[in-house]
Amino acid sequence: MGSALRPAVEGATALFLVSRVGDDAGILSSARRAGVEHVVLVLSITVQTHPHLGPAQKNTAVEQPVETSGMCSRRHRSVRGEFLGGGLRRER
Repeated sequence: MGSALRPAVEGATALFLVSRVGDDAGILSSARRAGVEHVVLVLSITVQTHPHLGPAQKNTAVEQPVETSGMCSRRHRSVRGEFLGGGLRRER
């Protein structure tokens, strides 16, 4: 996937990653090589509230490579599972 994705991210400074629909590691690698500076990844609050559940474990498996990619400068997580109700908090 790496070389096929590069033209799509060439010149981009940010990437919205829709996880688990492709090769996440390959996408991150291609984005890094193309000069992408920031990756946005939206995950469920269950990563923190119910980490033992299967979907939360799968989300955590994607979150960790994004955080260590060097393209994640801050995290936003929903405090109460709300996107529009002012429930976002910023984590550093």
